[in-house]
Amino acid sequence: MFAYLPTKQHLNDVTAKAAFSLGEQTRVVILQDDGREVFAELEKRIPAAVSEKGSLTSRHDLQLGQIVTAIIHDLYPGQMNIKIGRIPARVHITEVVDEIREGSCVYQGYKKGQEVKVKIIGFRSLKSQKYLPISHPKFHTAMPECTLRPSKVDHEGYVETDLSSHNQKPKIGDKVLVYPIQYEHNKLWVNVSTTQTGIISVFDLSDDLGVLRQPEKHFLPSHGYTATVVSVEDQGLLHLTFTGRREQVLEGKKVKGKVTSISDNHIYLRFPDDYRGQLLATDAKLKNVEVGKFLKVYIESCNEKENCSLHLHKPKSTGAEDQPQQNIQKFPNEKQKRKLSVTVQQKGNKTSEAKVERLNVLDTFSWEPVTSVDLPSNNEEDISDEEPNKKKKKISSQTAVSSESSAEQPVDFDKLLLSQPDNSMLWIQYMSKYLNEGDVEKARGVAEQALKTISFREEQEKLNIWIALLNLENRHGSKEQVANTLHRALQVNDQLSLYRRVAAMFTTGGQLEDAERTYQTMVRKFRQNKQVWVEFALFFFKQGRVDAARKLLQRSLLSLEKRDHVETISKFAQLEYNHGSPERGATMFEKIIAEFPRRSDIMSVYIDMVTKQGDLQKARDLLDRGLASKSAQFFLKKYLQFEEKYGNDETRAKVQALIEKSC
Repeated sequence: MFAYLPTKQHLNDVTAKAAFSLGEQTRVVILQDDGREVFAELEKRIPAAVSEKGSLTSRHDLQLGQIVTAIIHDLYPGQMNIKIGRIPARVHITEVVDEIREGSCVYQGYKKGQEVKVKIIGFRSLKSQKYLPISHPKFHTAMPECTLRPSKVDHEGYVETDLSSHNQKPKIGDKVLVYPIQYEHNKLWVNVSTTQTGIISVFDLSDDLGVLRQPEKHFLPSHGYTATVVSVEDQGLLHLTFTGRREQVLEGKKVKGKVTSISDNHIYLRFPDDYRGQLLATDAKLKNVEVGKFLKVYIESCNEKENCSLHLHKPKSTGAEDQPQQNIQKFPNEKQKRKLSVTVQQKGNKTSEAKVERLNVLDTFSWEPVTSVDLPSNNEEDISDEEPNKKKKKISSQTAVSSESSAEQPVDFDKLLLSQPDNSMLWIQYMSKYLNEGDVEKARGVAEQALKTISFREEQEKLNIWIALLNLENRHGSKEQVANTLHRALQVNDQLSLYRRVAAMFTTGGQLEDAERTYQTMVRKFRQNKQVWVEFALFFFKQGRVDAARKLLQRSLLSLEKRDHVETISKFAQLEYNHGSPERGATMFEKIIAEFPRRSDIMSVYIDMVTKQGDLQKARDLLDRGLASKSAQFFLKKYLQFEEKYGNDETRAKVQALIEKSC
């Protein structure tokens, strides 16, 4: 007897792979038997849970509001695909976290194959992509929509209402967390919630003209940013801004415009709300302007939307001094920003903070020395060698603030630089002036002149200029220009300090591949510097690449001297506590203490880490262990400080009794 068993559902499925192997046994279903031949169908087909198109083919008993354990299947820019058993589900990108550091990746700490706890907040039809009410007849075959947000998962009484409605529509002025989808036609499309999207005009993305030229490099998919709602359409589409306000064309005001075309005598620009105007191309500052660049110009008048009268400089007849809308870029360091926010006395005892804000030049440039890893430690060697330089830079920054109040034109800067030729802040303000006007070549020329002028003894001031020039090339130049500038800088600066600053620049700018290559170079050139390994590990931890970070520990121990091993392992244990697995970090600390019981400094850091996690009882147990060591007096003092902050009257009395007994 012969049997015909097709392994494909259709003869045209020439690309489909058979799900069987030679010698495999499987069940069949007999369809027809005429005595000589049997026609049957294989029972083993596509897995029961999901079809080739991804639609559910089996029922499930999942309920709205149910908390379940899922496995991460894939991470995509718009969603996280998960599986609840054999049932496919998803977590929308807006349902991953409640809060996120500005510009950080939402998937930090998550990886494929990881087990996560999610709450079901809805069900979605794969055919129509619409959310179904729980009364829908196909409710139990729809794909579950889940959330990872702690505010929803940990809230026992929280159950999502109908996801298909816009019950929580943001209002004008609200600040919302958004995730970029794509940039096209001068607009950035963003996800706001599972059912809402928004758009941000190119003019509302940033006050930094360099960012507007290539916004797709600065606003990355899967990264979170805070935006302000400026309007809401009837269909629910949100209009947002990253600058805190909507760019508008107003007479007498300075407005951002995009160069659309250039003729022999005129430069044509487009402004927000499709206003247009033309600018005379006679000014020398417009020599290198090209189509696609952004400029800030003054609107003298705008009688018609298609014909605005423009000026590069503020017309003298406009009256009172115009206040800049907002600084172009911001220093990333909050402490430095507070230093620079001092008001400057103007004529007539008036103060102006707007001018001080113009100091902020490059958002990827930090004036602080790169200490890279902020970890608790009791070791003096963890103090940065650049501390004296830090004080000097703060002084020069304040000097630059007072000087900048009178510097408006190139001649003003030239006069100031005659008296302060080694002031890197003043030189960078000079660069900023030209960058504000879109003249990259002149800004580059100022940087080169600064490098020639600043005394060779002022190494830190020169390093500041090199970093500013690298930022300029990174934002406005080509990769070759960045590489050439870096090569030049390495010849005349401390290479480790420079590499650290460059790695921080790439990381802050979202150029993670370039940052990783820089760190790889650092660990190759400075393999015996333990801090370099720790910084590289921190970079991996912050990107969610935990396994890569852990492998660095083994590599570092092969390169470092034995005397540095304990400190390095301690640092990696602290990274585990802060960015990885606290349990793994505790195990690493326990191994160090078991092998080196006299290292009271390591035990002290261990206690700090446990306290930071909120496990106060374990911290007390560790302090009790410390009292039994030869450093009992040290731990007794630490115990008292701990109880004064976290304990009660009873625990404080207990420690006080121990102190009296020891005396």
